[in-house]
Order: sequence, then structure tokens, then C-alpha cells
Amino acid sequence: MVGHKELTNDAESVNESLAWFEIASDDGKWIKAEAKIISKNEVEVYFSEVAIPVNVRYAWYSYPEKEGFPAAILSSEKL
Repeated sequence: MVGHKELTNDAESVNESLAWFEIASDDGKWIKAEAKIISKNEVEVYFSEVAIPVNVRYAWYSYPEKEGFPAAILSSEKL
């Protein structure tokens, strides 16, 4: 799958590998995927065992707390 989004000027270099991407096959199972920037506005996401990906997601992790709700993001930095 190839997605299109304008990258910022300080974005990673073309062909640089990216993390946190997952793709879903036609059976709905999500699998950690390989991803790389292929141009300023394209990212290629793939996994060799998924011939026909139907969805892609990025940083889709909830890290649930003990009650099962997603933990909120946190920073100690003063904004």
C-alpha cells in the first residue's frame, strides 16, 4: 500500500525505514509491517506474507491501564 501525505522539510530521507506501521490482510488480522519513505509525499507499507493488504495504520497502540482503558499520553515537560 502506498499512502500520500506531504512531509515536512525535516522529514526522514527517502528510502529510510519507518517503525510503528501495521497492515491488515483480507482476513482482518493486523501484522507489524515494513515501511519506508519513497518520496516527499509517499510512504510504502508492506509485509511479504500479506499479498493483498486492505488497511494500514500507524502508531495504533492503546497501552491499556488496569481497567482496560487506553492510558493517556504524558509529558513532564512544561508546555
